[in-house]
Formats: sequence, structure tokens, C-alpha cells
Amino acid sequence: HWAGFYFGYGQCVRFIFVGVAFYIAAVFVQNYGEDPSNTYIGVYTLFTAAIGTGVSLASAPSIGKAKDAAKTIFDIIDEPSQIDTRSEEGIKEIKHGEIELVDAEFQYPSRNQLVLNKLNLKIPATMKIALVGHSGCGKSTTANLLLRLYDLTDGKLMIDGVDIRKYNVKELRKQIGVVMQEPLLFNTTIKENILYGNENADDMKIRQ
Repeated sequence: HWAGFYFGYGQCVRFIFVGVAFYIAAVFVQNYGEDPSNTYIGVYTLFTAAIGTGVSLASAPSIGKAKDAAKTIFDIIDEPSQIDTRSEEGIKEIKHGEIELVDAEFQYPSRNQLVLNKLNLKIPATMKIALVGHSGCGKSTTANLLLRLYDLTDGKLMIDGVDIRKYNVKELRKQIGVVMQEPLLFNTTIKENILYGNENADDMKIRQ
């Protein structure tokens, strides 16, 4: 009931204001000989300015929230990356491809729980393996670590006996092929999806 009362009051005050403004304008026209056209142009101008001012003041709290949100976003953008993808330093070729994890530990920056806890795994070159487990056990995390999207919290990840951090990030990623769990496919054959990838994205209709 109170909400209905205040809503009605708000609407009522607005129309009373319009009525009073037009009444005053009529008094000026009738008693003081003001030009009707100019008088009502002035009334409409003041009326529109008052509405605009009210709307602006109502948005003032949102402006503060937007500034706070923008600051958080720019802090993230300006934060220096610990993995420099533009660097030209480091080993640029994987010779064999043997992968080994030694006492590997990892936790995401936003979590307190370890995703990998003392994981030891050795994958000989050319061997095909499958990582199987429930959601959150570290399957995708292991792949992300191989791509150096993250670095281990503790332990070692080596390729051909060399710490992965000694490889050039850009060249390392060029030599690893990844198909994500939920890939975007173009409306063509599987072969063309593999061959062309994003090269013909503008010419193909994308479908999930």
C-alpha cells in the first residue's frame, strides 16, 4: 500500500508541476501581454531541464558504482603478467616430447584448495594417454599447465627433461594442438574445420 501511495504521489506531483507551470504561463500571457509562443517555449525548456536534472540525480549512485567497477577492471588489465608471451627468449623447439610431472602442486589464484597435490606422472614421447576423473580433479588444469596458461605452485613440469619455463612460450604453444571440451565448429566438414580453423571465420556460418 505504501509503495502504491508513493508511486501515485510521484505521478501526481509531476502533473501538478506541469499544471502550475502552464497556469503561470497563462497569467503572463493574459496579464502582462507576453508572446504566447515564446512563453510556452520557455515553459517547455524549463520543464525538460527539470526532468533531465531529476533523472541525472537519480543515476548518481550508479555513477559511483560504475567508477568502482571500472577501477577493478583496469587494475586487472594493468597487472603485469607473470608469463610473458611476447618474449623471444627460451628454447624454441621440442625435440622428442617426453612429459614429466614431479611432485606437481597447483591451485588457482582465486581458490584455496589444491587442484593438483603431489602429482607424479611421466608420459614417454609418442605415447597416447587418457586422463580420466571426476569434474575438478585436474584434467583440464594439466593441459593448461602444458600450454603455460599457468605455472605450477610447486614441483616441476618438464619436457624432454627441461623445465617447461625454459621454453619460449609462443613457440611452445605453436607445437601443441588443443581441442577444447566445447569447441566452436564452422558449418562445413570436420576436415575443413581442422585445416582452416579460424582462417575462414568470416566466410563460414558459425554454429555451436
